Amino acid sequence: MAQLQTVSYAAIRGGSMAGMDTVVEANRAAVNDLLAAAKAREAVWTEPRAPGKWSPSQLVEHVARSLEESANEVRGVRSKFPNCRSF
Repeated sequence: MAQLQTVSYAAIRGGSMAGMDTVVEANRAAVNDLLAAAKAREAVWTEPRAPGKWSPSQLVEHVARSLEESANEVRGVRSKFPNCRSF
């Protein structure tokens, strides 16, 4: 099984807005970690880890859809994210 590299977004930010290249690299690393974790769970891909919990395949699909909709937001394209009131 591959050793996962933990990426801490808070650590790369340093308390302020990080540069785009830094954030993009952190996101790439996080996606690579997710793919490695998914591959390691291939034998139980569709089996929830406990009753009422999501399977690895459901978790990965959820993250993929969130990334797609986040990309739409960044592009300025209408996304399927709900419009939440600001507080």
